[in-house]
Amino acid sequence: MIERLRSFVVTFEVVGLRQVRIRAGRLCTDGRQARYPGRGNPDVVELKQVDLERAIATFREHEAELKLAGVVRLSIFGSVARGEAGQDSDLDVEVKLGRNFSSDGFDYFWRLAELERQLSGLMGCRVDVDPEPVRRERFQQEIDRDRALAF
Repeated sequence: MIERLRSFVVTFEVVGLRQVRIRAGRLCTDGRQARYPGRGNPDVVELKQVDLERAIATFREHEAELKLAGVVRLSIFGSVARGEAGQDSDLDVEVKLGRNFSSDGFDYFWRLAELERQLSGLMGCRVDVDPEPVRRERFQQEIDRDRALAF
């Protein structure tokens, strides 16, 4: 049976003082959650404060694996890159994605959510992924100002 997909949903739910539950899924046109084997299961990630050097070292350690997944370049920006990260800060990354990242359509959004979940698991903190180039010019200027290239 083919289900018409209405939207792609990623939710983050705080479940403890320093934990967040990440859920990714797709909604059918009738509002039901589309089911996919092995996907959509919530992950609970223990949040840790992250610093720039540790983040760069971790991403470089996993560079080959991330490149196989379609990530061409990964940069860190935001409060972590500026050295202003607090206890509850997330890690903002901008990624340049290769052609092998995904097929067209909803698969792109699903893979982007999976990448976000993978990076959050590697870092032990919330990771916010923005694909390059960002559409809003002002936001791209802020990213370029703070950018710390991991690979």
